[in-house]
Amino acid sequence: MAGAKAKGADVYVTLEPCNYFGKTPPCCKALIKAGIKRVIISNIDPNPKVSGNGISYLKKNGISVTTGLLSKKSEKYGRIAMQNGESKWITSKNARQDVQKFRAKSSVILSSSSTILKDNSLLNVRYKELDKKTLLTFPKKIFRQPIRVIIDSKNRITPSHKMFRTKGKIWLIRLKLDKLSWPKNTTQIIFNERDKKINILSVFKFLGKSEINSVWIEAGSTLSGFLLDKNLIDELVIYIAPKILGHKAKPLCLLDHKLKLIDSLQFQLQNIRKIGTDRIVFMKPSSRRKARACALQILYSWEISHNNIKDSAIEFLKERNKKNIDLEYFHELIFGITQNCKNIDNLMKPYLFRSLKELGQIEKAILRISFYELYNRKDIPYKV
Repeated sequence: MAGAKAKGADVYVTLEPCNYFGKTPPCCKALIKAGIKRVIISNIDPNPKVSGNGISYLKKNGISVTTGLLSKKSEKYGRIAMQNGESKWITSKNARQDVQKFRAKSSVILSSSSTILKDNSLLNVRYKELDKKTLLTFPKKIFRQPIRVIIDSKNRITPSHKMFRTKGKIWLIRLKLDKLSWPKNTTQIIFNERDKKINILSVFKFLGKSEINSVWIEAGSTLSGFLLDKNLIDELVIYIAPKILGHKAKPLCLLDHKLKLIDSLQFQLQNIRKIGTDRIVFMKPSSRRKARACALQILYSWEISHNNIKDSAIEFLKERNKKNIDLEYFHELIFGITQNCKNIDNLMKPYLFRSLKELGQIEKAILRISFYELYNRKDIPYKV
């Protein structure tokens, strides 16, 4: 142990120090007693008993606190191209062949004009490179190329690009038509302007109305960042090569706002596989949304029946596929709300236009979840 040598030192920790008595005394008091000058914290503790309280306690006692230790380091990784746009080839041939099966399984391959201009990409399925299993699923006689949908708000794409010398439908999403001579397989689809840009949400609605149910996206940092920020991604499939491109290389995504660690886009790791010398990683957005939906149903039932909440939760989960539910968060919500229901209701009252008795049971359950999260979860983004 450092003992007296700890006085005036900087301390690096992976998790926010606690400020309450559990099985051991509070870490915060030990740090203060040791005369620590500064504490650098990687993650804020999600435990409602701590979450932010440990930081406040340290600051009140004159200790400097810095959070988000890993945020800047991580920016050096997850790069998709060099600063000048060069990207051929970061991943191995095996990885590039593996992409073909995902393209083949999709109704649409979505990209942007920037990607076409930089790489002169074809964005089609190279049928000869499909593995045996995929070939059995898509025999050549019935196979059709996915529709290639290109976001091109400034009409930068021209018929001279290689893509237009290939088979398969191509839809150019634009703000206005041009007078160029396009191949028969190419259609210009015009959308209304929104801040001099194409409304991406309208594009997805259009695809839905066109009975498109599976979209594979291969895009650069800007479009990828927008889609991630707007929660329009169901799954991330990331190919990782054992190469470091440096901090000036282009990132996986660009986000318009500055993120703190607690505001970071959260995903659940589904699988990792080896592809030649590379790795492929599958991630899905955090399953908290489903946890909230399940908690809503339980709280609604509890309000009406007043059954034991633990028993109700057990019976409820027996009938459901728990794979995509954040069970830890689900349990935190139902137990945290039912045990503190009176306090939560009192917090709500000043903001209600009706009395609690006049609220419907579903309305009440939704509001209780919302107020619980806002007052007890420090990892809820500030903009919420």
